[in-house]
Amino acid sequence: MIGTHYWTTGPILNYHGDNKWGISLPFKDDGFCNEESTEGEIHSRYISGDLDLLISTILKDAEKLGIDTKKNEQSLYVYQDGTYKNDKNYPEMPENWRSFLSTYAEKYNLKWIY
Repeated sequence: MIGTHYWTTGPILNYHGDNKWGISLPFKDDGFCNEESTEGEIHSRYISGDLDLLISTILKDAEKLGIDTKKNEQSLYVYQDGTYKNDKNYPEMPENWRSFLSTYAEKYNLKWIY
């Protein structure tokens, strides 16, 4: 690891359909263009409809693991399942998802970029 700790830019929600979500949190060290630099990701093991549970758990676990969740302005990111696979059959996002998820971003003091 380069530096004294890992850091993250924020959690990523992944929509799976039927109001079920997964969450992940990528993290990096302070190395840039350094062959000894490392990075990783923690993620929920199961999908859930309880966004409070998903977001609070991933942020608590990150802190337990020593991942700095306050280094940069944190954002809440959202992806639809299959988006990066160019899957034309990915589930449609729930109606009013932007306003719905913005309340969670505000609750957890995360920047809302949508």
